[in-house]
Amino acid sequence: MQRRVFYVISLFSNQLIDVTLKRETELKEALKEYGNFSAEDDSLFEMNLNHSIENELGMIDIFPEANGSYILEKTRVSFYVSEYRKIEKLFSIFYGSVFSLKFNRVFVKWVRYEVTISSLKVADLSELKETLRTLSILLEKVDHLVNLD
Repeated sequence: MQRRVFYVISLFSNQLIDVTLKRETELKEALKEYGNFSAEDDSLFEMNLNHSIENELGMIDIFPEANGSYILEKTRVSFYVSEYRKIEKLFSIFYGSVFSLKFNRVFVKWVRYEVTISSLKVADLSELKETLRTLSILLEKVDHLVNLD
C-alpha cells in the first residue's frame, strides 16, 4: 500500500512539473508585448516593462501563484526622489490607480526617499495583462514628468 501512495505522489509531482513549465512558457509568450523577461528563479519573473525607458524604472517582479493568480510588485529595484515637488508629482500620477506607493526615508545628508510599489495580487493572466498595461503607462509618465534621482 505504501508503494501505491509513493507512485501517486511521484506521478502528481511529474504532472505538477509539466504544468509549471507549461505555465511559465505561456506566461512569457502572453506577456512578450509588454516587455522583456530577464533573470528568473523558481518563483520569480523579473520583467522590464517599458521598452522606451533606458534605466531600471521599468523593472518589476511577477510571482506566479499555485492557484493561477499572480503577485506583481516593484520592490527589488526601486527608484528615488529628493524633492517635495517630485513626490507630489508621483502622487498625482498614481492617484486613483490600484497601485500603492511606499516611501522609505534614505538617511543621507539631504532629504531622499526610496520609492517602491507594494505587492498587488491579480486573479489571472488576463487581469495581469491589464494591470501591466496600466503600470507601463504610469511608469512612462513618471519617466517623462518626474526628474528622478
